[in-house]
Amino acid sequence: MRTLLLLFLMLLSAPTFAFSQAGTTATLLLFVGLGGFTLANSLMQLCFYFSGLYHNEKFAQNHAALALIPSVIMFAISIYDFTSFGAFVMNLGGILIALALALLPVQLTSVAKAVATPRPFVITITSTTFLILGSFLAPLSLFAVILGYLGYQMTKGASRYINLIIGIVAISLLGYWLWQLLQSAGV
Repeated sequence: MRTLLLLFLMLLSAPTFAFSQAGTTATLLLFVGLGGFTLANSLMQLCFYFSGLYHNEKFAQNHAALALIPSVIMFAISIYDFTSFGAFVMNLGGILIALALALLPVQLTSVAKAVATPRPFVITITSTTFLILGSFLAPLSLFAVILGYLGYQMTKGASRYINLIIGIVAISLLGYWLWQLLQSAGV
């Protein structure tokens, strides 16, 4: 009986505030936002490597430059949300990993072998995958838009129209999600 009473009192005890939520915004954005972007960008890097687009050094440099933008934004958020040196160093470690993975296309141009025939079907398959994932996680449809546009430029015939349809559907999904986001924000 005494043990049961003690267990009941433990459930009713007030929190001791051993954890402060200050500074967790940057960490949450790092793991969810930058981590998700880095994963999606890694899939795009695989797609571009196997389709032969990294044979063009200018394309790889542009892709790497665009992939650096979220890391730079996350670094600014991490400085703004600075609460302790330990949390900042942990965030900085995640940002450096994302930076290293974002610069991977520049390294892949040196090892990319000449593709006898370009393989645009890889881009079509990847854009379809991002479109399917974008129907559940709407921000991923942005990657489907990008890949659909690249696939539209690279292909001819029926495959060209498939990429056009993927791009239009992905833009529609992204627009609907942004509309819902603005409506929930009260704008």
